[in-house]
Amino acid sequence: MFSSGWTKDSSMKKLFSLAFAASAVFGSAIIFRHDIDPKPYRELAKQPQFANAGRVFMHKTFSGSCVLIAPNKVLTAAHVIEDKVTDPNWKAKFTVCFGDKTARVIGFKMKPKVAPPPVGSISIMQDADIAVLTLDKPITGITPAKLYTGKAEVGKITTIVGAGYFGKATDPEMKPTEVFYAGHNVIDEAGSHKEMEAQIGGGGPSGKVKLFIPDWSIGSDFDGKGKKDTNTMGSAEPLPLECGTEGGDSGCPWYIQEKGVWYLVGIMSSGEVRFQSGRYGSVSRAVRVSKFIDWIRKA
Repeated sequence: MFSSGWTKDSSMKKLFSLAFAASAVFGSAIIFRHDIDPKPYRELAKQPQFANAGRVFMHKTFSGSCVLIAPNKVLTAAHVIEDKVTDPNWKAKFTVCFGDKTARVIGFKMKPKVAPPPVGSISIMQDADIAVLTLDKPITGITPAKLYTGKAEVGKITTIVGAGYFGKATDPEMKPTEVFYAGHNVIDEAGSHKEMEAQIGGGGPSGKVKLFIPDWSIGSDFDGKGKKDTNTMGSAEPLPLECGTEGGDSGCPWYIQEKGVWYLVGIMSSGEVRFQSGRYGSVSRAVRVSKFIDWIRKA
């Protein structure tokens, strides 16, 4: 874990508290706006185009979210399975679930190779946190997600669908759930290389650090009504069903709609808490599917 307090840039003059990890600060909780009833978030997740969103279990315990990309292939975050496949008997205990349809995981491929960050930079995502799981039988009756192959993710509204935990931005703790919730956000960035003031470890000497955000990631911040002071990128105006993420959404799909077709653009990986006072302003980051199309298809 790395944490620091920093000013976003010299013009904003705002002090943030930033915490991020190489693989997972957040993982599957869909966080709602505090001023919106949660029912519409639940109804959104029920829409048929999101039926390919599923859950991953190990020893019958929920491990994370996933998405069906072929009848016998699932995409999830690598850290959802990484520490579990060291068990020599993992094949007998590792399953995925899509409604009442289940299958065992019999194979996996994870973490495609990526270039290291530039020398002297701190990378907010150390590796490509995705994994393709192979199932023992096809999941029938569910249309797999279409993979997005374009380069125009930024500025589009994404629908994030996850299961595990849920709650409002102002709730002290997220609540466990066995059903899916979904919300919207705007994809604000797809990789960047920024220089900013930082205090390493929360009390170290001030100085400029280069924060590297690889171009194989996409990110969205969680905006709230009347919460412009917590906006960290993009517009501060929240969407009607704006959502954020927190522990448990690891591996959940990010979708966009383009010309009437729904595409999978990201796999939830990690995030940053930038304000001590609440969840607004937090940033969710997903692995950018379009950057690994060949690797996914060959897995």
